[in-house]
Amino acid sequence: MKTVGIFPGKFLPLHKGHIWAINQAKKLCDKLYILVCFEPDVTKQLCEKAGFDFIDLQQKIKWFKKEFKNNDIKILGLDETGIVPYPNGWEEWSKRIKNIVNEKIDFIFGSNVEYSENYKKFFPNSKYVLIDELRENVSISATEIRENINKNFNFIADSVKPYFMKYINKK
Repeated sequence: MKTVGIFPGKFLPLHKGHIWAINQAKKLCDKLYILVCFEPDVTKQLCEKAGFDFIDLQQKIKWFKKEFKNNDIKILGLDETGIVPYPNGWEEWSKRIKNIVNEKIDFIFGSNVEYSENYKKFFPNSKYVLIDELRENVSISATEIRENINKNFNFIADSVKPYFMKYINKK
């Protein structure tokens, strides 16, 4: 029987740490879904704070499809519209994941230990696997990139760099 894993995230923006972690996750299951999470209001706030134009779900999915074009990874958009913001919307969020994946989820991959208890609660038959929680392999986060695009530009995924060129040296 094939094992199924999911790797959810905002990926705002997709960066080399994400790519490294996704490739590690792919080695641990037979089928991997990347769930590109998108909540318009949260995305708008994060983009405005960083001085970026609004980045919609379709744009993020395009980046993933380009980055992983030669890889057997399934890329799905997870629209979080209407879900109560983290940390209170876990039940509805989990239901949406189960509906779009629509098969048994063996593994959930991520790097945030604080999600462990809720994954156990809402995905009791799945194992949460932490990948590079301390960011030792690629020392970057999307938050750090949004806070200083000039300093952290080289960490952005190659498929995403052309989009962000317009922000270099503007901040």
